[in-house]
Amino acid sequence: MIRLAVCDDNALCLNGIKDMIEEWSRHNGIRIQIRCFNSGDALIESIASAQFDIIFLDIIMPLLNGMDTAREIRKIDKAVKIVFLTSSPEFALESYAVKASGYLLKPARSEQLSGVLTDCTLALKEQQKTLLLK
Repeated sequence: MIRLAVCDDNALCLNGIKDMIEEWSRHNGIRIQIRCFNSGDALIESIASAQFDIIFLDIIMPLLNGMDTAREIRKIDKAVKIVFLTSSPEFALESYAVKASGYLLKPARSEQLSGVLTDCTLALKEQQKTLLLK
């Protein structure tokens, strides 16, 4: 099962992304669990008790923006796949600093989202093949 989080302050965008992810899941026969958040603060709070494999994160949000949220997430979880969703291409270079796995411009198209989800899923399968011991 793949655990996903979607974080966007716009309810229409949030539900649209959630619906596209669920459609991708049905089409590919992959079990998923999705949790939705309307702020970066709420997402960060939940990471203390929940682990996610993939996070879809809006960049332009009030209070704590998506880039700052991603920086905080990276302090807690270095492995989670972060995919940015935004209406502005100006943050694309900055997204490399937090090791983003994708950058989608809104409105996201189903084909783009499917491609990113497939890439992230394949990367997760590769991670599962390795074991790190200290």
